[in-house]
Amino acid sequence: MEEADSDGRFALACGHQYCKSCWANYLDCELSTGVQVVRTTCPDRECDLIVPQSVFKMFLDKPRYAVFKRATLRSFVADCNNIKFCPAPECTYAIKTMGTWKHAVKCECSFSW
Repeated sequence: MEEADSDGRFALACGHQYCKSCWANYLDCELSTGVQVVRTTCPDRECDLIVPQSVFKMFLDKPRYAVFKRATLRSFVADCNNIKFCPAPECTYAIKTMGTWKHAVKCECSFSW
């Protein structure tokens, strides 16, 4: 469980405390890792506790949290063999197949591949 104290510090369940502005900066910088952001760990170099989504929501503003949510979705799709994003420019749809990817696919955006 995460905890914040009255002097402006915050810690995950591991107990490694950092100031709230340090947490905000750390998580914001981690967004640059792309889909790997979902595997962000405690800032303590020796700790491997994964930072939960709720902590990203707590420290990131709405636009940056939206970047995190998109990275989370992309990570999920990347880990699933039966789901792919449409390769059309500007398309944000993902497509799920029940079989293999050997057949033609037509996206809701009308793009086929």
